[in-house]
Amino acid sequence: MKATNYIYASAKIRALEPLILDETDIERMVDAPDIKSAFKVLNDTDYGDNLLDVQPAEYRDALRADFQELHDFLQRVTPEGRLFELILLDRDFVNLRLFFKAKYFNIDIEKFVKENVIYAPNHLKDFVFENHIHSPETMQAYLTEQKGQTLDQEIKDVIYQIDKKINDKTRPDQIDSWLTQKYFDLKQELAKEIGSGFIKKYIKMEIDCANILMWLRLKRLGKDQEEAKQKLIRRGNADYKRLITMYNEEPRAIKFFINANFDQKVVEAFDKFCDDNNLFELEREMEDYKVRYSRLAKRYSYGPEVIFAYYLAKQNAITNIRIILTGKLNNLPTESIKQTLREVY
Repeated sequence: MKATNYIYASAKIRALEPLILDETDIERMVDAPDIKSAFKVLNDTDYGDNLLDVQPAEYRDALRADFQELHDFLQRVTPEGRLFELILLDRDFVNLRLFFKAKYFNIDIEKFVKENVIYAPNHLKDFVFENHIHSPETMQAYLTEQKGQTLDQEIKDVIYQIDKKINDKTRPDQIDSWLTQKYFDLKQELAKEIGSGFIKKYIKMEIDCANILMWLRLKRLGKDQEEAKQKLIRRGNADYKRLITMYNEEPRAIKFFINANFDQKVVEAFDKFCDDNNLFELEREMEDYKVRYSRLAKRYSYGPEVIFAYYLAKQNAITNIRIILTGKLNNLPTESIKQTLREVY
């Protein structure tokens, strides 16, 4: 699809971007004396409409309502079905993980599925994208009874292939690993069809961040090379086989890859981890790196990059709001809250 087909959507998003939580909003919320005062700050942002009749302690309801609005807005303005599918993919795979665990491990998932709310029946529907709206009920029916023919073939294939691998010795974490690989494989295929180098690079960077953190965590937990082989994700910038080969070496052995693929802030955080073995700061810095990369979409006048980056920006804002309000609700010190926040878009 031509980038010019995104002019209308891009113009709408550029008008909405100034309403996303900015650094000033973040500072006001963090410095507020209590959750009620922090909650009031949101009235000046694009969350204001969702705060009516919502008490501060019920802020999660407001965030869910905002995400529903985001979903409906993107469904209306996105001219490319594959891009819309890519945006929703993380939610679909959250549900798939739940359904597999319910089927094979008798886990009660009803509450968690309800909280993953983007599929309510009163949501707007667009006939063009109808097959890209994978309701939880449809996915679960296909897994348990081979019903649900409205699912995209890619989702059907994922369900079939994972279901076929499971036996009586399979662990829940193995299912998670298999689904994670399928998730990124499908993401990369969708990005290839969309034809955006920006989006393709972002997904590879996501894989790299996940692999580095997993590589380091597994070593800290004393897991062996075979475990790493099962957990690490293929098709990132870092050579998967080389990561496995180097697994028994010290963390500094992979610094060459950090230097080549991340900015100085991540490099410094990695060096600090090698000195103090504190993974939290490195993980936070990698999340911030994703935000810094997503800001590059502001250079595009129009195109799928604008829509994709807006979705990432809204997700990031929700994360920061949740961190702040959860901290206020639990009376955490201001400095402790600040240390866990992400950079803003």
